[in-house]
Amino acid sequence: MIHVHGHSGFSLLDAVGTPTHRAQVAARLGQSALAITDHGTIGGWLEHRKACKEHDLIPICGVEAYWRPDRLIRDKEWRYRRWHLILLAKNLAGWHNIIKLTSLSYADGFYQNPCLDFDALARHSEGVICTTACILGPLAFLVQNGTDAQVNDWMNVAKSIYGDDLYVSIMPHAFPIQQQYNLAAVSVAHQHGCAILHEKDSHYPEPGWVETQKIAILTGMNKTYAQVEEENAKRIAAGDEVYELWHDGLNISSEAEDRLLYAVNHPDLPESVVDEAMRSTEDILAKVEPYLMDRTLKMPRVRTELDDPKAQVLRWCRQGLKRVGHDGDEVYEKQLAYE
Repeated sequence: MIHVHGHSGFSLLDAVGTPTHRAQVAARLGQSALAITDHGTIGGWLEHRKACKEHDLIPICGVEAYWRPDRLIRDKEWRYRRWHLILLAKNLAGWHNIIKLTSLSYADGFYQNPCLDFDALARHSEGVICTTACILGPLAFLVQNGTDAQVNDWMNVAKSIYGDDLYVSIMPHAFPIQQQYNLAAVSVAHQHGCAILHEKDSHYPEPGWVETQKIAILTGMNKTYAQVEEENAKRIAAGDEVYELWHDGLNISSEAEDRLLYAVNHPDLPESVVDEAMRSTEDILAKVEPYLMDRTLKMPRVRTELDDPKAQVLRWCRQGLKRVGHDGDEVYEKQLAYE
């Protein structure tokens, strides 16, 4: 078993621990590879690759992306409505495509979070493995809140993009929603011919680090625990999705530890399903091809004609406003003039 879903301190206001510390723990547990999937960013990739090399691990580079049905939507009710997907690069083409996808998510998909949709994913799918991620993923949301037809429609589109590189994830955590969702996820996977994948959503490297995570997040937010709980309560009352920031047990662990968690937290899950889910992590590793980075000198393209820098920046800003549908909007024009 290897970990294909995990966060470092590059997941801002969410996780703690450096890529080096994560690699140390995985190596100590005797694992052969380690993935990094920070929220909406690939900022930790190079440090992750370096740390894995130092500890004789195969690095897998990925991202926990944010997904919406339409990444260009800007309606206020969608501010907190986005769901998680794991994208993993299995070769150099995948590396480049995830770079393109994360850039795209910030360039025209940013509304509260940098988001992607099926259109973007389909255009940059070569070399990319996709998993349905956690209980905050789109599949989990539809299983809990949608119809069978909506679940099937979502799966059919995802399957058409990724084929055998689409995995339906289960997790061993004790969250009540996770306990309900795992069985449903297995049924969906069987119905659509997808492999079932084990993921342990690690947000810190070592056991017992939940208080460290909590302190780091609260410090970064400049808020107290009571303030965060009050804000979450208001969002729940308003019907918004709430992403709870800290839970015990979200550390990097061994296969034996995770199997025990399934046995204790998910006794209705057949052992054969857990076996398949564990094997799928190794199947993903088998798909990962070694690739080298192009380290040749890259020079920026220089314009030959002189131009007013302020005017050029303003043109870029107006292009961006037009791209997101706010060209001529009085509120945005006022903010642009201010900035």
